[in-house]
Amino acid sequence: MGVTKLCLLRDLKTFTIITAWSRFGQQIESILGMNRAELEQDYSEYQTRVQAATVNDYMWSLFNKMLLESSGDFHAQGMLYFSMYYFLEFYEERNGKQFKKLSLESYINKAREKHETSNYEMELVVSPDHECSHAMSMKGKRFPLGMDLVSELLSDKCERDFCRCIISGMSKRDANDTPIRKKGH
Repeated sequence: MGVTKLCLLRDLKTFTIITAWSRFGQQIESILGMNRAELEQDYSEYQTRVQAATVNDYMWSLFNKMLLESSGDFHAQGMLYFSMYYFLEFYEERNGKQFKKLSLESYINKAREKHETSNYEMELVVSPDHECSHAMSMKGKRFPLGMDLVSELLSDKCERDFCRCIISGMSKRDANDTPIRKKGH
């Protein structure tokens, strides 16, 4: 690989406040209500308050604020945990699998929550990473809400360094593909 390509790759992985906005701005805006100018101002104030603060430290503090703000919203938290996973793996080049695990668990909790409020029986499905034959082996299959799909997806069988699988809830279906109502509904 030439020096130019190495410099380009390094520059793509350099995290700045502009990178923070372009990669995570939609979450920042929807959860914290901050636009780009407000983000830059807040970061400037953060640097004044926290000596030797890096933009990575600031971003991590925003992730924590967003998690607090989205408390009880399993879908938003699942997306945030995935963003934290991405941030650690890509920008900090550290293992972030614990956040991928939390992301998948949040999506399962969302399915369980939906099961509690729905008139229909629910089960889990996997939206697999198409570059992983292990994940693709689960495509189209349905799993009970109590099954530990997280451990199965994040097992040593996963063929990707960066897992992109998602778990979601779906109405159980009968042989005619009709949603199954809960008893008494």
